[in-house]
Amino acid sequence: MLFRENLVIRQMEHRDIENARLLHNHPSVLKFLTDVRLISEAEQENWFKAVSTSKSARRLVVEEDTGAFVGVFRLDAIDLQNRNAMVGLDITPEKRGLGYATITFEAMFNYLFGAMGLHRLSLVTMVNNTVAVNLYKKLGFVEEGLHKEAIYRDGSFVDLRAFALVKQK
Repeated sequence: MLFRENLVIRQMEHRDIENARLLHNHPSVLKFLTDVRLISEAEQENWFKAVSTSKSARRLVVEEDTGAFVGVFRLDAIDLQNRNAMVGLDITPEKRGLGYATITFEAMFNYLFGAMGLHRLSLVTMVNNTVAVNLYKKLGFVEEGLHKEAIYRDGSFVDLRAFALVKQK
């Protein structure tokens, strides 16, 4: 469990899966995900069982110290031998713009680069997700390139922008 300002970041528990499902299915989140399928309760249950036992993926819940749900931090493609992972964060619409994304990422950098010993974090986002692109640049992520026309959305193809952050020496 990580504490930062008024936030708690902890391992996702079964009790969190409905909040995570509703967040995933929210139109403002779904439009920027690579998989835009709405997730049912049964699918969420199966997903939770799989991710809970995965060695290469983890999900963490971000909540206020009052227990109010803020979002989900994603760790995927965890490669401990090469010391890298893919990251992502979804914040509930009502908690956006309050600085929680910055606080969460900074706390997770300390954990991932420190306790986990990772060296490199990467992520991709759609080029039209300007809020996320600006956040990643502010946090020190460096653009590595484009995945041309990788996502089909609303009748046209959209590029994915790839970013990485390497541990500072």
